[in-house]
Amino acid sequence: IFKDSLLSFGALKSAACPSGLLSADNLNTDRLKSVASVIASACGVPNSAPFAQHNPIQLFDYSSRSRCLVPCKLLSGRLSASPDHAVVDCSAAGAAASEQGGGRPAMVFPIGDSLLEPFWPQGLGINRGVHTALNAVYSLVAKQQQGLRLAVKEARWGFACTTYGTWTKEYVSHHAGWTADPLSRFSPSVSFHARQMILAGDGGTRRYSADEDLPDRLQHVSFSKAVSPGRR
Repeated sequence: IFKDSLLSFGALKSAACPSGLLSADNLNTDRLKSVASVIASACGVPNSAPFAQHNPIQLFDYSSRSRCLVPCKLLSGRLSASPDHAVVDCSAAGAAASEQGGGRPAMVFPIGDSLLEPFWPQGLGINRGVHTALNAVYSLVAKQQQGLRLAVKEARWGFACTTYGTWTKEYVSHHAGWTADPLSRFSPSVSFHARQMILAGDGGTRRYSADEDLPDRLQHVSFSKAVSPGRR
């Protein structure tokens, strides 16, 4: 539903302050219930149907979304005596610093909605939730088998693929071939364009670089150059 429609119904009291448009003080809940009743009636719901007692109506703002700017943090026990240094950036420099003196830092991953706020017009958040969980698993396996610095790169690569474009049914490959490796799950088109984005150093609110975000194993992989899924 559009802002003008909510204003015409009186569900919004004012449009003067965009940042507080959907704040509780700017909502007329009785009018908002009337709007909900009109929409429900158009869908065939009887007028006599009662509202739920708990949280009967709610507005979701799809004009903006929040997301983390990094896929993980490094928790360094060796540096925990200084709280400002105990949590280290997920970067090559952060990995090197946290391992100094024999440190064995833990990788801490936000998963699902905590990493990327869901956008319901593109489906439920569990869609990305599964893939962010698998990205974390693959990074942890890389840490165990090949070391922290490579694991950090793998985490950043998985994040680039997850956040590159608009999720459609073509964004990921057929599930029968999925493993924890992002390369098996994201379509060749997404992988190709995510790599191009990294090589160009372009990430919108987040800057990418090949040194930080592109694992060596992907430097020369031949991806199918398909139509871009669309940048967000």
